[in-house]
Amino acid sequence: MTLTVRQARLYPRSSGDAGGNVCQWAVGDIGCRVSILPQNRQRIEVSHVTRCAGILLVVLALAVAVIPQFSNCYAQGGALVLQSGKTVPMKCYWTARAEIAAAVPLLLAGVLLVVSRGREAARSLSILGVVGGGVVLALPAYLIGVCTTTTMICYTVMSPALRALGSAIIATSVAGLMAAQRSTDSKS
Repeated sequence: MTLTVRQARLYPRSSGDAGGNVCQWAVGDIGCRVSILPQNRQRIEVSHVTRCAGILLVVLALAVAVIPQFSNCYAQGGALVLQSGKTVPMKCYWTARAEIAAAVPLLLAGVLLVVSRGREAARSLSILGVVGGGVVLALPAYLIGVCTTTTMICYTVMSPALRALGSAIIATSVAGLMAAQRSTDSKS
């Protein structure tokens, strides 16, 4: 049995639609409406700004993990001596260790931001970057802290470096989030 097309009409889409035309035809008693996109229209991926934000997030996360390891008092030979004669690391040492834990999710978010193609993934990873940057900022300032003596290396180097890196991570993630908001989603 062969079905023939009774009528086929090409209607332009309304101005609010995304472009292309609509083809409407009827085969027998069955009608169909199909959208036809122009040949030169391609899907736009997540922008290069988002990918650059991911690369910068990876670099900043590596800096967050490495810089505190060499700029804490314990790495410079400083430690607290207890009455029993035992030495224990100062709190800046523990802040440096915690920054590694904060840097790992940021590193993974940066890598995934570079390779992700979807807008929703880029948006979620950018939000994760903002939260991670807040954690990087909070560790030396409020959560664990650094030594209070103003001449110690953790006070003069590590704390300002982590505040600058945390602020840069937040700014980078916000830029990635704004770029993800402006891009269109790509399924392939």
